[in-house]
Amino acid sequence: MLTAKHMASSLWGEEYLHLVTTLNWMPTKPLGLVSTHQRLCQSESLLDDLRTCGGLAHAVQRGREVLEFDVKTAFLYIDSDELIFMEQPPGFQVDGPGFICRLLKCLCGLNQEPNVWNRTLHTKLAAMGFTSMDSDYGLYVLREDDEVKLLLTVYVDHLLLMGPRDMCAKIAASLQELFELTTMVTVKYLLVVEILIDWPRRHIVYCQTQHVIEVLKRFHMENHNGCAIPETTTPSKADMPATKEYLSYRKLASALQYLDSASRPDIAHATRHLGKYLASYDHTHFTQAKVVLRYLKATCDFELMMDVELQTGVQVSGYSDTDYVNDPVDRRSISCYITILDANVIFYAPRKQEINALSTCEAEYVAIAEGIAMTYCPM
Repeated sequence: MLTAKHMASSLWGEEYLHLVTTLNWMPTKPLGLVSTHQRLCQSESLLDDLRTCGGLAHAVQRGREVLEFDVKTAFLYIDSDELIFMEQPPGFQVDGPGFICRLLKCLCGLNQEPNVWNRTLHTKLAAMGFTSMDSDYGLYVLREDDEVKLLLTVYVDHLLLMGPRDMCAKIAASLQELFELTTMVTVKYLLVVEILIDWPRRHIVYCQTQHVIEVLKRFHMENHNGCAIPETTTPSKADMPATKEYLSYRKLASALQYLDSASRPDIAHATRHLGKYLASYDHTHFTQAKVVLRYLKATCDFELMMDVELQTGVQVSGYSDTDYVNDPVDRRSISCYITILDANVIFYAPRKQEINALSTCEAEYVAIAEGIAMTYCPM
């Protein structure tokens, strides 16, 4: 735009507005080691925190409470740090329709506001003595005499507090002075995942039965017959781009990926295959996705259980495996690895290797290296 000297002066204002709008909608690049994306604490990372970092296991092992509560209208507690204007909403007209409003508080839907809220909450928690974990900024720890007393996980305005009830009540009272909170109750549902804690037997169960039923209804598969396996043959890449008829395939693949990451490792391999064709798919891929839904219909009551043992030490073990150039398209191997903490599955993933292995031995070593990296990074 700056080199277009022949442009009429009357068009410069419009072009400048288009340029500013484009820059505002471009994704933000990370600054240093911490990115805005990491600060926003996505749902998958929160569930990984609870399993991988042993948050729930740590609380159940010591007989501590696991409590949840929300911050009501969280964005209205923070002042907007930018100059933002909006049109007057329908039914609210002050001084005529030609006037606009300047936002003094944050509102839901603005791109900047989740980050501003996260910085505000981080400052308040740090003042109470909490420190965020280096592995994930949505997990906070309160230590006394080098001993972990409280664990706090954050997902936007949803807080999960683990520790002795008296200390949890004290922290909740301190937060109540700053924000309006919902009633603190024992955790039962977290991000559409049902969490059942059997205190006498020290079992933690992750279940998504209700969410599976909702997904089946969303894609009109609730009346279909179930099947015994989640996939049949591997679909191939479509030659033509997808039509509007199959645009719901991406929504279906995303729903299956969330089920996989939360409590259903048995569909991990199938969802990985389906995720490869999000940019180019047809009715064959949609049919394969429906096979997974039929499998979920037959196994909607499957659960992921953790058995917490009474011991002071921690035993971590990992297993990896790979095929050898089994993909006929790019001839790359598939790595599968699983991490076990005290006989409990805490991390699992099948992923395609980034290089073309020249032998089965090389493919196995690549899988081992990736498995070790994925085991230690979340820890």
